[in-house]
Amino acid sequence: MRFKEVGLWSYDEKRYFTNTSQKYITYDNLDFGQQTSPDSDKSSLITAMILGRILNRIVILPKFNCYGCANMPVCKRVDNGCAFNALFHVKSLDSHFSGQYREHTFLKHPKVPDTIKSSTSPKIHMFTRGKKDYDGLALSDTIRIGTKDKNMISSEFIISKFGQGFFSEFAVLRFHSLDFNIHFENRSWISTINDSLRPCNYRQDPRVM
Repeated sequence: MRFKEVGLWSYDEKRYFTNTSQKYITYDNLDFGQQTSPDSDKSSLITAMILGRILNRIVILPKFNCYGCANMPVCKRVDNGCAFNALFHVKSLDSHFSGQYREHTFLKHPKVPDTIKSSTSPKIHMFTRGKKDYDGLALSDTIRIGTKDKNMISSEFIISKFGQGFFSEFAVLRFHSLDFNIHFENRSWISTINDSLRPCNYRQDPRVM
């Protein structure tokens, strides 16, 4: 993954980069001014993976918030965020979800077709009933979608909004953030993704998991 993160990987196994029919999801790891934590980053990533599962799209990882690796010689640019492997154990995720996600620099790779890069939706900001729609953070290119759900957004709503019609035509669905939960009935799958996101450090030392 480290080679992929810095653009030094070009092996196109199973059309990893060049599949023109594959669709994707990407999102910003925003905190809306609130205190972030590895748990909040993990929760947003699980929501992204559920979206990918429901909509048959691959998740492009965001940059993650930094939680104390600044004292490591490898961490020189904290303000730019951390890669996935600075927070989670890559092999644990790959054991169940290999091929279902991409590194955060994926869309910058020269092998990714322009037809994919140019087919990116306006930024989507979803909020549940009772939550603010964050006027100060929803920029002019952001489409706001409110739901009647208060705690969890239903899978049916997700399919009706993004699995058909206007949004379904985009190769990349770009979400403003994913600070909401989705009601997904496959509890076994939820348990698997939750267990697969094991905390780890940049060195991927299994002794700290």
